[in-house]
Amino acid sequence: MVRLATHIEPGHWDERLPLDGRSVGLSFLLSLASRASGLPLPADLMATAEITANGQVVPVDGVAKKLAGIREMTPVVRRILVAEDQEVDVPAGSDIEITRVATGRDALAYVFGQKDQEDLVKALVQAGESPAGRRRIMLDHLEAITIGQTDLVKWGARLRAAQEAEKCWPNLSNDDRTLLRLVATVACRYDTTPSPVDWLPSFEWIHSQPSVNRGGLLAHLVSQSTFTGEPKPADVLEQFVLIPKDELRSPSPPYLRLRG
Repeated sequence: MVRLATHIEPGHWDERLPLDGRSVGLSFLLSLASRASGLPLPADLMATAEITANGQVVPVDGVAKKLAGIREMTPVVRRILVAEDQEVDVPAGSDIEITRVATGRDALAYVFGQKDQEDLVKALVQAGESPAGRRRIMLDHLEAITIGQTDLVKWGARLRAAQEAEKCWPNLSNDDRTLLRLVATVACRYDTTPSPVDWLPSFEWIHSQPSVNRGGLLAHLVSQSTFTGEPKPADVLEQFVLIPKDELRSPSPPYLRLRG
């Protein structure tokens, strides 16, 4: 969802790139979450903020003019989501409630609530029962891993979704099963929950992935090795010599993490 909301392709995020209409980013994220889950958005709610590929919500310009326009043209709106450090001057006499959020995860929790987030997990698992829906969800999981979207959805929710998907999705391919288990492994690490060693993907599987994803996947194995001792650090280091030098010099964030 963030790839769509920020106009950024996986592995090519660059915060220096200017974006037109960036203030619609948070609204777009919430709309996509609503569409994917079937959960309605509140009619009295509006959002105006940019959201980065990492899920951070950042300020935008022109909020005062938007508030004035809302009062005149859409009086039904009573609540507005903005970035945590957004400067806001509420017009005199306005009864609009301003709510500040720091991350996309905070916004989703505010809009859909904790119970509804559980419904969201169920809805995403159900959406993956079709080939097209499954492909979209797997790409979202892969992007969260390779780019490191820690500020969007709690990794505990991703862990539950991956586990449910592995149990419920029919005709699961080996590729999809491997990715779901990798998602669960990464989620366990962020959630400080031990994960089974057999959930780790093979080095062969990682090297078979497109170069745009490979750096992020290897970077996570480095982190996994550092925190848990598995896979063995020496085995991870051996994989670096298999990466083409031009690819290793890529300026994309996953490869910067990997070189670091």
